[in-house]
Amino acid sequence: MSGAGTAEVATRLTDAAAALDTAAVSTLTDELIGRLRSAPGTFSPAEAATVLGGLRRKRLFTLVMRISDALIESGSESPVVDCQYAQALIDHGLPSAAEALLIRTRQAAPDDPAVLSEIDGLLGRAYKQMYVQAGPSPRRRMLLERAISAYGRVADSTGWGRINVVALCRRAERDRVPVPGCPDWRQSAEAMATGVANSFRDPSAGLGAWDYAVAAEACLALDRAEEALTWLERYAADPRVDSFELLGTLRQLTEVWQLTPDREAGAMLLPVLKARILDCGDGGDVPLADSDLQGASEPDGLQKLLGRDGIVTYR
Repeated sequence: MSGAGTAEVATRLTDAAAALDTAAVSTLTDELIGRLRSAPGTFSPAEAATVLGGLRRKRLFTLVMRISDALIESGSESPVVDCQYAQALIDHGLPSAAEALLIRTRQAAPDDPAVLSEIDGLLGRAYKQMYVQAGPSPRRRMLLERAISAYGRVADSTGWGRINVVALCRRAERDRVPVPGCPDWRQSAEAMATGVANSFRDPSAGLGAWDYAVAAEACLALDRAEEALTWLERYAADPRVDSFELLGTLRQLTEVWQLTPDREAGAMLLPVLKARILDCGDGGDVPLADSDLQGASEPDGLQKLLGRDGIVTYR
């Protein structure tokens, strides 16, 4: 089977995933895996990134893992494949498996800052997830230190790296877990919030959707919930953001920041993300508590819940 045929199947699979055609996705996944095993080494990292990224955006993590595994078996392993595989493992609830894969990948990775940043960011995510799930385990401090260290390695080049360090340092304070060398999160959060606000006033700055999310978390760290709401509304309304990213932000706010619908900041911020995820129309679903809908029957209740810009509704 030719490499061209494999690429064609991958394109059809990506299109089927975008259309949420589950029957076609299942059939084409099996066909692609068969072709990969019959024609080893014919799939480029760029092709792998496209098809795995398309499946990941629709949260088809089991399929991402199956195809990644087939790519590795067929000799088409690359840092791109390993990172997509690790991302799927984490989102599938297997952060320890992702850690082992990422450590191996980092040891063999080229000395490329972009590649190393991607790996370290995912390592931070894996350790963060393990910390959140650990409960009163004696490993908690070690996991938190490793998460902060991994995100710290990418903090100089990415806003999401810096804001994760801030979020985890604040979480360490709330949990009373001493972390030696934890940076001054307040100064960092103030700098990020101010930086994004200044750039927002400059039309040539070219802010990305993630900048809005970073600003929202920075304001949350500084206990400025109203400002956080403004940035989160802009983030949720940005057409560049899909439900995969929105769910990641929702997870960050609930698992790391520990926001709940029955407390002020959570009551303001969480419904914005939940409503936008449901409105994406790509299979996203979120659990709704009674408190999510409190006030919805009152005049302007949904507007208060869902924000001033880009109002969307619950289904």
